[in-house]
Amino acid sequence: MPKGIWQIRSVQMAAFAAVGLFAIGFVYSPIGVWTAAILSAWFIGTQKLWRGFLLILAFAVVSNMSPIWHQAWPSGMPYAGWTLLALLMNILPFLPYRMAIESRQDFLATFSLPLWAVALQTLARWWLPSAIFHRFSFVAADTANGSFPQITATLGTGVIVFLIYWTAAVLNWMWSRDFRGREFAAGGSIYVAACVAMLGYGVFLHLSHPPASPALPADKSVLW
Repeated sequence: MPKGIWQIRSVQMAAFAAVGLFAIGFVYSPIGVWTAAILSAWFIGTQKLWRGFLLILAFAVVSNMSPIWHQAWPSGMPYAGWTLLALLMNILPFLPYRMAIESRQDFLATFSLPLWAVALQTLARWWLPSAIFHRFSFVAADTANGSFPQITATLGTGVIVFLIYWTAAVLNWMWSRDFRGREFAAGGSIYVAACVAMLGYGVFLHLSHPPASPALPADKSVLW
């Protein structure tokens, strides 16, 4: 690899690590699930397919396993194994997403990330132990807004998962177009309209019905 390209890649990896470490400040906040998805979507687009995926996975393992490693060794190794599987299922959607944005650059490519995420989160709910799923699932973000628990209670947690990953993909798509252009305006309008409709529906439910209990506890780990 030419020296100039290697320097650019090094800066990109350093930027991802620096911003990622800053975002860990939101580890126990629902904000962390949004920053994790946005940063991961951006970073994997700057790297080769498998290198980007493995680097994101490595960051996830280090940031999540380090605090619990003393608990996982040696008697808690099954817990560590389930944790690794949960992290892998959270990150896997970025693999087909990276392939999708290579083959096409239009707004439709943004849907590959949330659709794969919803599918894998559904499998995670079936496969993972309840305690692991509740700790590492992206649906923790439904506590970030008062209307989200109402939406998840009515439409299911897949709606929030879709919104988190779609937001990451759309922002990355907008960034690649320098936030301008006719295509950007059309795609951005579709995204904003969908978000306004969903949040408006959530607010309506919140005002017209007693607040529902959150689907999951609010203390979550960072979800890379």
